[in-house]
Parts: sequence; structure tokens; C-alpha cells
Amino acid sequence: EMDLVKKFLLKHDFKYTQLPNAKDLISALDINTFPTHMILDRNGVVISVETGAGNDIYVRLESLIDRALQKR
Repeated sequence: EMDLVKKFLLKHDFKYTQLPNAKDLISALDINTFPTHMILDRNGVVISVETGAGNDIYVRLESLIDRALQKR
């Protein structure tokens, strides 16, 4: 599994924290699609969950983060 994550990250440069060995967290959150991107607010509350790694993932994530930052 870790080899698959490493190969994926070589092709897709994500500039945020990766949790590749998080089986307990994955189970607790019932995550079944990879990659799963979680946007948290300043208090650590999940405000959005995006799945997949399509060509538009950077745009989608940037938009969600920008909106979250505007809600200060």
C-alpha cells in the first residue's frame, strides 16, 4: 500500500500533510475513496471533504480553502 502512495505522490505534488499510514483514522471516518482531501477550519472542524485526484483538484481545493479563510 505504501508503495502505491509513494508512486501517486511522485506524479501528483500535494503541498500539504499526507497521512498514508492512518488505518485507524480511515476506519473511524469511514473513508473508502482515495485520495480523500479534508478541509478543516481554524478550529479543526471538517468543513469539506473532496475525493479523487482529477485535473481540477487543485482548483477545487483552492476555492474551498479560500472560502474557509474568508469566514474568519
